[in-house]
Amino acid sequence: MQTGHKKIDNQNVQNILSLTPMQEGMLFHYLHDIENYYFEQLCLKIRGKIKMEVMRKAWNYVIEANEMLRTIFRWEKLQKPVQIILKTYEVPLRIHDLSNLTDSEKEQKIYEIQEQDQHNQIDISKEPFRVTLVKLSSNENMMIISNHHILYDGWSNGIILKELFQTYAALYKGQHPINSQKNRFNEFIKWLQLQNKDHQKKYWVNYLEDFDTKTELPVLLENKDSREIQKNTQTTKSYVHTFDEDATKCINMFVTEHRITFASLIYSVWGILLQRYNNTDDVLFGT
Repeated sequence: MQTGHKKIDNQNVQNILSLTPMQEGMLFHYLHDIENYYFEQLCLKIRGKIKMEVMRKAWNYVIEANEMLRTIFRWEKLQKPVQIILKTYEVPLRIHDLSNLTDSEKEQKIYEIQEQDQHNQIDISKEPFRVTLVKLSSNENMMIISNHHILYDGWSNGIILKELFQTYAALYKGQHPINSQKNRFNEFIKWLQLQNKDHQKKYWVNYLEDFDTKTELPVLLENKDSREIQKNTQTTKSYVHTFDEDATKCINMFVTEHRITFASLIYSVWGILLQRYNNTDDVLFGT
């Protein structure tokens, strides 16, 4: 977690908004620095020669068109945290040239750049996101986009990238990019604040009224005398699994076809797993 807020130029403030409940939850994790949760890093390989200055202009144009890419967060000495939309913000563009290295050296250096980028946590009080361009050859580059999930979700990546490459193509040809009209985020905040929270709370209290089964994951443990099922274990660990290319393609095709997010798929699979292990129709777990 970063501390000490940098002073903002009042002339550069477009709007000040409250946070959504989801954003407040993400800010909680950010402030408690829980394993760098919600840090997002997207890596893309781009074939074709890139003009760095044109790419910088394209990014700045996309930032101008998308106010969440100009948003920073403040919470110190405030009763409630706020998000501040800046009028102007230039993307922090980091550039590395690896074109003179061997393939094995490039692979190692790319890994180091990605690791270092992940290690340098996003400071959401002054840096909404950052972009790293890595030149691999005259005709191949890697672009690393890093942001905190509090800014936008996975669905937005496709929208942002589409706008970026359309803008880059227009600027490259000397044309003026098309400026798409969008709803402002403050309209969503206003709609959210008008919702009847008491009604929503009553709905969920009634919905969960008859739920009385603990949702646990039984663990098979070895014991000196016998093998037994132990449901309540205090030891937890993290397990990381990387899907191979074929599995990844199948997953991406499935979520695209059914118009769901990858997270929704994982939640559903986890829910079914818990349902089978607990032999119940009701499963409750947190995210």
